[in-house]
Amino acid sequence: GGETGVGCNVLPITISKTTCGGSWYFNYSTDNGATYTFIGSASDNGSSTQTYNWTVPNGITSSNALIYVYGLNSPSTIRDTSNAVFSIIPSNDITVTSPNGGESWVGLSTKTITWTNLPSASGQYNVQYSINGGSSWVTVASNITGNSYNWTLPNTSSTTCWVRVSDYLNTCKYDDNNAAFTITPAQPLLTSPNGGDV
Repeated sequence: GGETGVGCNVLPITISKTTCGGSWYFNYSTDNGATYTFIGSASDNGSSTQTYNWTVPNGITSSNALIYVYGLNSPSTIRDTSNAVFSIIPSNDITVTSPNGGESWVGLSTKTITWTNLPSASGQYNVQYSINGGSSWVTVASNITGNSYNWTLPNTSSTTCWVRVSDYLNTCKYDDNNAAFTITPAQPLLTSPNGGDV
């Protein structure tokens, strides 16, 4: 309890134990134990302590995180949970500065996507966008350098647009704009019939 795990960084999970005769299963929660997500497993090493190096997933913000570990052969009796909550924060290796939410841009126009980075970023970046709130992403540039990219917007209509900049050499390191922005079409969009109609 009380620690802070940072996205894309290793947070060692250490247990003291007796031999379980099988494997240990590691899980984490971001909601104080209401639900858990599987991290991974490790065979028992036969010693009184064991460490699992967990790479914290990125994009998570929580002050109510817990770790839950159990022995596969006796999950109901050989188990333990963190004594108190710890925090998880996203990686800040890359920070998108524009767009950052609330903008209304016109399709087919060119806008500049900008970001900052820490020395821990590689200096090579991918740029993506989403028009459905992040459910799917389209890559517009890959393995570029610098801290900006001139993006020609698609001619579409959406109020749930997002931009993502990720590290080309370690895509775990990324950032999205802080809130959705809007794209309005530059010219009329035919929406129906749009193919397959009878």
